[in-house]
Amino acid sequence: MEKDLPGKLLAELKTAAEPVKQQAIANVSPFSSKAAKAIRIASRGGRARPAVYIASGGKRAPVGMPMENWGKAGTWRHPVFAVGATRGTWTGAWVEQTAHPHLYPALVSTADQVAENVGDVLVRFFEEHGWKG
Repeated sequence: MEKDLPGKLLAELKTAAEPVKQQAIANVSPFSSKAAKAIRIASRGGRARPAVYIASGGKRAPVGMPMENWGKAGTWRHPVFAVGATRGTWTGAWVEQTAHPHLYPALVSTADQVAENVGDVLVRFFEEHGWKG
């Protein structure tokens, strides 16, 4: 078995998940260009539990995940810090901001297409590597 076979499969699965990413970007773009740029498809290797996942937020746009609000409409709260506050003091306030779920709705709307893409990737991958189904 080729040493990088799992890596090749993960790369193809990332491509299969692209419709979710594109739809999530379309969903959040009207509200935050920064959050849209931070949506990514990533993979975690390892023989035991390789995975492909789609993420929003992180260092590139910390607001991405709170905006998702676990896929639910509603609001999320965050602190607003006052300008000129001295270190160790906080003279800001907590405010509510409208949530804009983008990942979960994208997953729901592209689920059939992604499932078909993943199936195609798996069948092609296994046939290329000796599976006789």
